[in-house]
Amino acid sequence: MFTGKPTSKGIQAIDETIIISIDSDSLFRLYDAHRDIERLFRLLFEKEYVNTVKRIESLQFKSASERYLELLETTDYVQKIPLKYIATYLGITQVSLSRIRAGIR
Repeated sequence: MFTGKPTSKGIQAIDETIIISIDSDSLFRLYDAHRDIERLFRLLFEKEYVNTVKRIESLQFKSASERYLELLETTDYVQKIPLKYIATYLGITQVSLSRIRAGIR
């Protein structure tokens, strides 16, 4: 959005979803017209920046088991998410995730 280049990331919905989007030019015009919306988005971006840093630190410094337990504590959707996506998110193989899950039960 800020560089004007496409992202290499994608989003796949695994549950019924409503998606609302706005192109960057329209968003920036909205910012100019409504400073409270600009502030709201700035706060959202700051929050997500902090979450991104935490995720990177988690991948660097926590074990796969710790990351999985942390995921269980932070979301109620784990049961709906296919194991291959959870494993990818945790940076491990499905086999490793199965071992972790078996050790927790």
